[in-house]
Amino acid sequence: MNASGSTDVLLSKTGKKKRKGISLLESLTLEQIYEHAHSTIQWVGQSKAKAEKNQLLGQWETVNSCQLCKVEKLFFEPPPKFCSPCGARIKKNAPYYSGTITESGPYYFCLPCYNESHSDSVLVDSIQFLKSKLEKKRNNDEFEEAWAQCDRCERWQHQICALFNAKRNAEEKDAEYICHNCCIEEIKDGLRTPLPHNTVPGAKDLPRTVLSDHIEEHLFQRLKEERQNRAYKYRKSFDEVPGAEGLVVRVVSSVDKNLKVKPKFLELFPEENYPIEFPYKSKAILLFQRIDGVEVCLFGIYVQEYGAECAFPNQRRVYLSYLDSVKYFRPEIQTVSGEALRTFVYHEILIGYLRYCKQRGFTSCYIWACPPLKGDDYIMYCHPEIQKTPKSEKLREWYLSMIRKATDEGIVVELTNLYEHFFNSKTDCKAKVTAARLPYFDGDYWPGAAEDIINQIFLPEYDKNLRKGKVKKTITKRALKAAGLTDLSGNASKDAMLMQKLGEAIYPMKEDLIVGVYVGP
Repeated sequence: MNASGSTDVLLSKTGKKKRKGISLLESLTLEQIYEHAHSTIQWVGQSKAKAEKNQLLGQWETVNSCQLCKVEKLFFEPPPKFCSPCGARIKKNAPYYSGTITESGPYYFCLPCYNESHSDSVLVDSIQFLKSKLEKKRNNDEFEEAWAQCDRCERWQHQICALFNAKRNAEEKDAEYICHNCCIEEIKDGLRTPLPHNTVPGAKDLPRTVLSDHIEEHLFQRLKEERQNRAYKYRKSFDEVPGAEGLVVRVVSSVDKNLKVKPKFLELFPEENYPIEFPYKSKAILLFQRIDGVEVCLFGIYVQEYGAECAFPNQRRVYLSYLDSVKYFRPEIQTVSGEALRTFVYHEILIGYLRYCKQRGFTSCYIWACPPLKGDDYIMYCHPEIQKTPKSEKLREWYLSMIRKATDEGIVVELTNLYEHFFNSKTDCKAKVTAARLPYFDGDYWPGAAEDIINQIFLPEYDKNLRKGKVKKTITKRALKAAGLTDLSGNASKDAMLMQKLGEAIYPMKEDLIVGVYVGP
């Protein structure tokens, strides 16, 4: 502590006060600095060929090389670009058009959307973009990592290698950056002690919630039990077997939203008071782990919670919107059952969440096991090269394995799928087979499929062709009555036709539309 009583201010060579904490390196111990410096030349997450190439380049260090990773130019995956009109991701190296006329940032147009407009302008968000003003580009931008210069030795490091906070540096003009080598020398000479961890806020400093505390408590208890089981199996003490350390779970977003029902679907139920929108709470839950003294976001989920105030059929339902992870979890070991400890942790976070939902009165959880398409990502916009995108079958089994664990713990009482639960249900034979019973979630498979089906079979051309015999009638009056539809009016029969077509679309993929039912506290 200096004379001013502050631990984050020091005097420069000129006697002027300089603010500390511009880099996370300053809060690391000597051992952690060594660990971090070593990790920067391991190229964790990259393919074997690229890692070996970078390590070879590091052997030919020059004055232009980073003092940590030993290479000169460091490039990162550029942030994804999405077409403003259609929302599709613009692929790598694909041509696109760009225009900026508002403070909200640039607008992007993929080639199909640009060519679809036969006029001299393109419309998006009620804004007309003149084609002559749009700039044609190719999505091949390269993002080179910026540099930071040590205020002591004046040597250079990549900002990311140096754990350098460029935003804080820009905001605080009196800040001083000290590189890892100078930090090491000063610690050894007794001139420096690591800054308190609260100098640079981390994951633990993010606000806690009842939900994050619940998941953490559940996760840590299960990790303790798993570690005890491993110690018993290998006849070692608890401390002799490795465990997952430095984990933090936080709810980083909790936002009230309203899902508007698509108008064509709504037209099928004019007399049933079907809701025009469904209110829900959107939550983002993240897992962090301290690795080599630095907190890394490893895993995240987005969920939609439709509470008691929401109307049927969404009332008290939960939908798992997105799940994503990056393969950096440590330690890379297996549990007693043979599964990766990483998988165990991610499963227990979900199980802890399901337990929380059950205690809060939710009745079921819905999951669409759908891996991202090639080139797409869900929450993290890029992933380590060594991380493979799971196939549909493997992802489905991953979710089912988690649900089976929750069933064994008494959290889930029934494991089924959307098709068996609503299209082929034997539990309630008197229930009317209608699309109005299907939970309607934001981004789920069937609402989008239903809109496509409605566009195909309920257009005037379809009815005209049906009368002329050009298309086959998909459902008979006898079938309508068998489905519990005594009202054979236009909308009722359209509802039944929609359910039949939806059933045909869902059946081949029914195992991917998972439903976990839990009733009672």
